[in-house]
Amino acid sequence: MTDEVEFAHVLDEPALYRVLSSSSTVYYVDTRDLTQRRYMRARGEGNTLHSGMDNNWQPLVSLEAGPVVWRDGEYLYDRSVVWRAGDPWLLRVGSEHKYESRRLGGPPQLGGVYWVVSRAVERIDVLFEMPDEGERTINERLAFP
Repeated sequence: MTDEVEFAHVLDEPALYRVLSSSSTVYYVDTRDLTQRRYMRARGEGNTLHSGMDNNWQPLVSLEAGPVVWRDGEYLYDRSVVWRAGDPWLLRVGSEHKYESRRLGGPPQLGGVYWVVSRAVERIDVLFEMPDEGERTINERLAFP
């Protein structure tokens, strides 16, 4: 069972969130234990990045929602625009999100910081439990119907 939301401040509303876009890759954000905030990038098939950190929980050091760039199935501006800093700890439909973690062996010049920016979010679900491993990703598509 899930509840769909348009936005959520993940520190003020601790929960397990599933974040969907047009990508087959799905992000999960778990703030149910605020002392151990974490995220998972469940890598799907098709046109998506690959990382050695995929499909495993990572500590979530920061989360930012960029400006709204997608609405009603269409992008609002040229996608070549570089990431712009946004709202901290906010998940928002229509925004791209920057997920930041720190890891041993990460780029020393960056202090071990690792980050990834997602595609614009088309849907956010509040989950009551984590889906089974084979059900964590979706089929890639251009947009939700």
